[in-house]
Amino acid sequence: MLAQRKYQRNDTYGHLTGYLVLKEISTLPLENMRCIDKLFRLGWDEFIVLLSKSGIEDSTRLAERLKNEINSFDFSCEKLTCSFGVTEIKDEDTIDSILKRSDEALYTSKHRGKNCISKK
Repeated sequence: MLAQRKYQRNDTYGHLTGYLVLKEISTLPLENMRCIDKLFRLGWDEFIVLLSKSGIEDSTRLAERLKNEINSFDFSCEKLTCSFGVTEIKDEDTIDSILKRSDEALYTSKHRGKNCISKK
């Protein structure tokens, strides 16, 4: 379903517009992050924001700010929504367990109707 909607947008607005939207979206987190935080692109339209020395509540507040900025940003094509999955790194975590938990939280957000934030 998501892939189909993404391709429909590219068919409507063109791949260049899709690329420009991704470029703009990737700058919004950077404007809200500290120099010790990191932003990674995981997939076509999925990003990881790694916040150093931040708990799950601080991370959730940042996700809420980013969601609101993306919702109100003028992308010159249509209003965009975004979903977030937030997790906190635990002592026993591996990279795989962190990605799995954050991915599960992200899919919870998408199943709740999208444009929301879930913690796990």
